[in-house]
Amino acid sequence: MLFSPPYRNPFRRLSAGVLLLSLGCLGFFLGGWEGIFRPLPIHGPSMCGTLWGPSLSMPCQRCELEVRFHDWPPPTRVRCWNCGLQQSPDQAVSLPADKVLVDTRAFGKSWFRQGQPVRGDLVAVELSGSRAVKRLVGLPGDRLSIKDGELQVNGQRVDRQLQHPPDPIAVHIAVLSQPAAEAEGGPTMARRWLPVPIVGGDQDGGSAEVPHETWWRYHHFCVHSGQPDQIRDDDPYNATIPRKLHAVGDLQIRLQFRLPQAAVIKVAFWRPDAPAAFQRQFPAGSHDVGLASDGGPEESWRPIPLNRSLPVVDARHPVAVAGWSPSPTSPCRATLLRRPYWEVAPKHRLQWPGDTIVLPPDHYFVVGDNLAISADSREDPLGVRSEHLLGRVQKRPW
Repeated sequence: MLFSPPYRNPFRRLSAGVLLLSLGCLGFFLGGWEGIFRPLPIHGPSMCGTLWGPSLSMPCQRCELEVRFHDWPPPTRVRCWNCGLQQSPDQAVSLPADKVLVDTRAFGKSWFRQGQPVRGDLVAVELSGSRAVKRLVGLPGDRLSIKDGELQVNGQRVDRQLQHPPDPIAVHIAVLSQPAAEAEGGPTMARRWLPVPIVGGDQDGGSAEVPHETWWRYHHFCVHSGQPDQIRDDDPYNATIPRKLHAVGDLQIRLQFRLPQAAVIKVAFWRPDAPAAFQRQFPAGSHDVGLASDGGPEESWRPIPLNRSLPVVDARHPVAVAGWSPSPTSPCRATLLRRPYWEVAPKHRLQWPGDTIVLPPDHYFVVGDNLAISADSREDPLGVRSEHLLGRVQKRPW
């Protein structure tokens, strides 16, 4: 033969077929069933500050932190959540709404099902004919109750029952750097951490003095009144919504600092039941650590006995820190946070058949993280049926 037929690789045709089949299956799942992952924009402020609808943002002219708030109803003045400075919103920048992806097959009844809803999940739900994102806090069979105005799930606070709880809410952020200057003039709205020298006796009750130790103690002010107060559940992103002002005793602190040499850092907390104090050894270098007022679950912090060498902590001065000397070259950034407070307002309690209910089969209790203005299951305590759960919110890709 003068000419032989061209060589054809059978595997090339097979590979092309597999590729086309794969693309077809992908199109079937993502397009043929209306999409497994569907985008959903956040329309309103009911999930602030976990997820945002259309909002405004501007820097505080005093503390330079971001002041972000929703514009419904439109505010005439905006107060900084951190230092209390009031500013006009004229210079605020409009920010677009967050968008999330909803896994529409997460709770579907098919072979593609991925599992049951979990307490703490962010879910897309259909309420009153509209779609919204809420946090799932109650499952079928859960016992829901109200204690001192706060929602309880199975006899415990909501945040202690959630597998995926919301992030704690920042109360105040400050940089501690100059003890001498900070001590002058007493505490103010913007200057809440002050050094307190302590000279205590020994732990056996004797009169022997221990060396001086300087603690930094926090002084809380109500941002909205400017007066000393206990930390309460005022949400910083509600610029024009009246605050509920329930006392919140469980706190957290985050410390970011650099040590020139090894040191023992101590933290004292006021708690509604009894004060508590903890300590931890740190090597030289930079550190970013956190601690909750109940001490857990961080095992590296050890409880220390309460004695005269500790500062006085109370409801208005709920935390103090010691163990190093902040300076301009070695500052400490201290962030005080509080847990969410899951209130059931009196107007919502009127819809409850009693102080305690048990969720029926196939019913789920959902709420918005911005409880002050969220329309959710608190108004209909029997919850939403499973067919109104549109899917699990997977991620925020934009």
